[in-house]
Amino acid sequence: MGGQPRHAVFTWFALAEVSVVSFLNLPVLDANSPAKLYDALAVGTPVVVTNRGWTRELVERTGCGWYAPAGDAAALAGRLEELLARPEELRAVGQRGKALASQEFDRSRLAATMQDILENAAG
Repeated sequence: MGGQPRHAVFTWFALAEVSVVSFLNLPVLDANSPAKLYDALAVGTPVVVTNRGWTRELVERTGCGWYAPAGDAAALAGRLEELLARPEELRAVGQRGKALASQEFDRSRLAATMQDILENAAG
């Protein structure tokens, strides 16, 4: 497919039943902030994350996705098979993710928050 414009990414994520946000099983990656997580949530696609860090905590706490251990292909395949058999649950979880993206990760809201922080620090 080659390179795709940024806006096209959302179209691809919206077509998916579920998105896998996978990373190697390295402790340093537990703190990463994967763009594909935000992209999937923004369009209402539920996610399966494979790192043990904050993304696992986020999807489990908010109910916008699931965890499968990195490096365990059988566990990931089993999780996906289980989820794909429950389309109603996938839709509900995706909608929770979309709401989360709007509430917590919307760029306009984040920019306004950052502006407030900087203005308070300066004044």
